[in-house]
Amino acid sequence: PSRAALLADIAASRALEPWVPDWPAYPPETRGEVLNGLRMFLETCPSGGDVRMGEEVVESCCTSHEVVAVTCEETGERLFEQRLSDVDA
Repeated sequence: PSRAALLADIAASRALEPWVPDWPAYPPETRGEVLNGLRMFLETCPSGGDVRMGEEVVESCCTSHEVVAVTCEETGERLFEQRLSDVDA
């Protein structure tokens, strides 16, 4: 993950601790999924500036697919990415 995503996860985890009973006892995978999902709703980038949401095509050597991505406008750091579908080549 980007540095901005890591900062968002740390802040959210600290904020959830007093509200969610036994938050530290949840498995790391579960906490990670919750924190990842919360990043989608950020309005301000943890490293400063606005957040932008949009669709993009991600390509690898063998395939392409569409994603919805949440990024920091000033730095381009990726906060959240979710695959939407495969793109016809």
